[in-house]
Amino acid sequence: MNYYNPGHYNYFHQREATKYGPTVLPQTPQTMQPPMKPMAAVKPSVNLPPRFLTPEEGWKRGNLDANAYDPYEPYVPKTPIPKTEKEALMQRIQAYSFACLELGLYLDTHPNDRNVLEMFLRYREELRKMTMDYQNRFEPISIQTAPLNKLPWQWAATDWPWERM
Repeated sequence: MNYYNPGHYNYFHQREATKYGPTVLPQTPQTMQPPMKPMAAVKPSVNLPPRFLTPEEGWKRGNLDANAYDPYEPYVPKTPIPKTEKEALMQRIQAYSFACLELGLYLDTHPNDRNVLEMFLRYREELRKMTMDYQNRFEPISIQTAPLNKLPWQWAATDWPWERM
């Protein structure tokens, strides 16, 4: 004798779910989900020689390695348009900081790649110059890099970001 009644089972679990939370129902023809669309395969950059983008393009896309970049179908990367010279310089600092981070991660797994090491050193030096230029012209970026060698203490002298709104 068959005691399983799908209608009774679903009714009972729906009623109990309101008291105790959701429960997992067995897969019956009434509760089966349609098959999911397979996810896009990730392109491995391990076997391909790296082709690095510019810091600005890598920052915009979120990946410096062009071989590993696989965008979402409808997504088109956009770059924020700076309104002032200060915003433009900060955007370049963010791009070069991102590029140094990405190249550092690449060098963690490819420690003998001289070309990437030289690129990393060039970007790091450019980042240092831009950071010093920004801090001398506008305001400190971080307490570790700010020129804070005179009195009165300059770290808190400028407006905080939430005070500028």
